[in-house]
Amino acid sequence: MVDITGVDEFTARIITADQFVGPFFLSYVGVSGSYNMTTSDTLIVCDASSGPVTVTLISASGNSGQYVYIKDNGSATTNSVTINPANGETIDGETSLSIIRSYDSVTLVSDGTNEWLII
Repeated sequence: MVDITGVDEFTARIITADQFVGPFFLSYVGVSGSYNMTTSDTLIVCDASSGPVTVTLISASGNSGQYVYIKDNGSATTNSVTINPANGETIDGETSLSIIRSYDSVTLVSDGTNEWLII
């Protein structure tokens, strides 16, 4: 129970867990080589130290609001991390996205039809 005695009703609004919107828990997966994203993935950390990494996203279609953070763990300058959408889909209008600097990351959200948006 939160005590809001004396707080103006227009100042305070208590948000319960069922009203919270946004990434709260991350499902971590470490990958190297080729990896196919699953619907439970929210954080994909890529190890490109021994070669390029390719991550294939789940279909944006039917997965509206699905989000994923994809991060390089320090080797992308040597070996890139390539992110591919499902067949016929795009990432902000492009057919693929590459992380080419070490420790860079990208956050993507599905539009629910045929595109992943960079946010």
